[in-house]
Amino acid sequence: MATDQEPEIAEDGVQEVPLTIARPLLTRLIEQAREDDLVSALTVRGRRRAYLVTPDFYDQAEKDRAFMKRLEAATRKLTPAQQEALGTDLVRLMFPS
Repeated sequence: MATDQEPEIAEDGVQEVPLTIARPLLTRLIEQAREDDLVSALTVRGRRRAYLVTPDFYDQAEKDRAFMKRLEAATRKLTPAQQEALGTDLVRLMFPS
């Protein structure tokens, strides 16, 4: 994070904002999230402590998390051979030749 305490876009595309300067920027940060889909991470001493995202982003993350939990639970019920076959099929679906 820069010493002048300005928001910066990190390599992962998340805008990092020191908590010490976030309050006066909050309206701008909310508009950036809503209009530009820009995720902001509020930082303390350079470490991310909280994220500012849109409600749609959060809702989708909740759905994704629930889906992954169901998928993991279902996968545990399979035999090792079935798990391997499922993994191979998923790789083919995700990365078609």
